[in-house]
Amino acid sequence: QFRDLLLIVLLLCCVNLFAVGRKYYLEKGQQTKFIYDWQQREATQQIFRILEYMVPVHVIVPMLKKPGSVIADEVKCASILFVMFSDFDQTARRKQPAELLDYLNSYFTQFDK
Repeated sequence: QFRDLLLIVLLLCCVNLFAVGRKYYLEKGQQTKFIYDWQQREATQQIFRILEYMVPVHVIVPMLKKPGSVIADEVKCASILFVMFSDFDQTARRKQPAELLDYLNSYFTQFDK
């Protein structure tokens, strides 16, 4: 009877030890996944902020959802606009890179409207 009780206690300890180990690895996996997802979200936001200066906002989301795919709308008729900014060389020299991007973005955003 004592041996049976000892065997049951030993079996319960083994089961408990297995459950604790499994819980630890499950939590560790969830934590790793959370950190990975958070890093992915941060990287996506950083890429979005960079692309915001280069392309219209409505193009960024499809670029991020399907990287490498062609983003194009079929149109029956198109025009090409060549733009020359007067005194652009002097303007570019006076402005910091971020200011120059904002300057150009304000004009190109108006063209897209």
